[in-house]
Amino acid sequence: MASPRSKHVPKLSALATLLFLVGSAVGGEIKWDSERLKKMASAGTKVETLKMPRRCDRRVGAHDKVVFHYNRMMVTGEKIDSSRDRGEPMSFVVGWGKASKEWEDAVNNMCIGEVRQVEMPGEDGMSTILVVDLIDIQAPPPTPNVFKLIDKNDDKQLTKKEITAYLTGRMGLEKAEETDFIKKVFKEEDKDNNGVITMEEFSGPKQPHTEL
Repeated sequence: MASPRSKHVPKLSALATLLFLVGSAVGGEIKWDSERLKKMASAGTKVETLKMPRRCDRRVGAHDKVVFHYNRMMVTGEKIDSSRDRGEPMSFVVGWGKASKEWEDAVNNMCIGEVRQVEMPGEDGMSTILVVDLIDIQAPPPTPNVFKLIDKNDDKQLTKKEITAYLTGRMGLEKAEETDFIKKVFKEEDKDNNGVITMEEFSGPKQPHTEL
């Protein structure tokens, strides 16, 4: 299945940005409920349910894998894109940073079988209309063991050298920016300020798991 790509890296904490690079996210950072829909509406995003199933046993939440068809068009009715035209539904895992904010907002709190129209105000003043038909909600793939990916010598602690080696070439930062970013990671994670981040201190994923 195809997957909509994120247009930008969201503004996150240093750790969350680090996790973003391996396709993960910090659990609990985003709330997926009716409150976010209200905020979307107040921000100018219009959400309208076109069809609701008779039963809704489960709604889309953080870390769910969503599978859906969509039509995307201008407010003038001009079609931009359609998954049905390609005969292939879209899919992504909510909150993992693989889809842009507009896609995640579009499926927020949806039920299987629900059809929703979302009007997103554009930067150029032209709104985009998304009509989303949610087909399925699935368990996400296992969360990567981020700590182990960085801890190359497997000594159960992360050094600045290991994090620097992991980041090299991944973020496209200047040397000074990279140094500043690593300082932020250690400020957040190195609780005892001893220059290393232990497995106990690290608040990101440490073991692969499949829980929702």
